[in-house]
Amino acid sequence: MTAVVSWVRLEETCKVSPWTINNTFSLLLQIRGTNAGWTLGYMLNMTNMIPAEQPFTAPLSHSTYVFLMFFFSLLLAIEITAALFILNKPAHFWEEMV
Repeated sequence: MTAVVSWVRLEETCKVSPWTINNTFSLLLQIRGTNAGWTLGYMLNMTNMIPAEQPFTAPLSHSTYVFLMFFFSLLLAIEITAALFILNKPAHFWEEMV
């Protein structure tokens, strides 16, 4: 698919056809008398040396996760209980505070 897209771009932007491709482009084999073909091979060889991605590791251990979930759930329950206790007081308690 990529080759087809590249070919269509060449045809549309550079007005290249199968009959003019040999006269339009030429391969660069040497740069100032030095062979330039080895650079592609070197680059391909180096891409094989890229290390694979590290496997996914969990940021927390299971016991730490369970402890934190329990702690924050308990904290939330205490806050909700305190809010309900404070907000459900009779109105005469609020008048004394003001």
